[in-house]
Amino acid sequence: VPQSLMMKIWKTGALMRSTPQEIADITVDKSVDFSLQELAESTNGFSIANKIGEGGFGVVYYAELRGEKVAIKKMDMQATKEFFAELKVLTHVHHLNLVRLIGYCTEDSLFLVYEFIENGNLSQHLRGSVMEPLSWPARVQIALDSARGLEYIHEHTVPVYIHRDIKSANILIDRNFRSKVADFGLTKLTEVGGVSSTLPTRLVGTFGYMPP
Repeated sequence: VPQSLMMKIWKTGALMRSTPQEIADITVDKSVDFSLQELAESTNGFSIANKIGEGGFGVVYYAELRGEKVAIKKMDMQATKEFFAELKVLTHVHHLNLVRLIGYCTEDSLFLVYEFIENGNLSQHLRGSVMEPLSWPARVQIALDSARGLEYIHEHTVPVYIHRDIKSANILIDRNFRSKVADFGLTKLTEVGGVSSTLPTRLVGTFGYMPP
């Protein structure tokens, strides 16, 4: 990992919950290192008007950055482990049905910059009153796209990745009603052919969506 990234995160105190091995395993060559000033200007100072979502690990803002529409996730400083997990996965894995990571920032807080997906998430379409109901063909296509994204990280990457937080809110829908899997903060990597000899010591994911 670039020395500059290590030093920036160290200065923010974000390394308190990470390990040297986690940092060494991350390559960010294909991601852009944005400045805090650039992110702040593109979101009007992280204004409420630019806020498009909020989750367990932070707040998401809409922005137009360097000529591209993006979603900027401002993560809690306590979410260092989740920040590294997303950075690790999305700088190694690229697929049509996985959200694309554009860059990051580690000044004063932890930020991840993604492509902006126009039609919100599947939960908003299924449960909300703002979005129009999805047709059955659209629902089938969204299910297929999501399954293809998961199949790719489960079977066609080295190491393979287990998402561990699949739910309708983490399935994003683009303007053509094709879907992309998002939110890799709880993702776990597993070596191909490896078998874990230990049972999980804590529950992860979202109640109602976790496997039994």
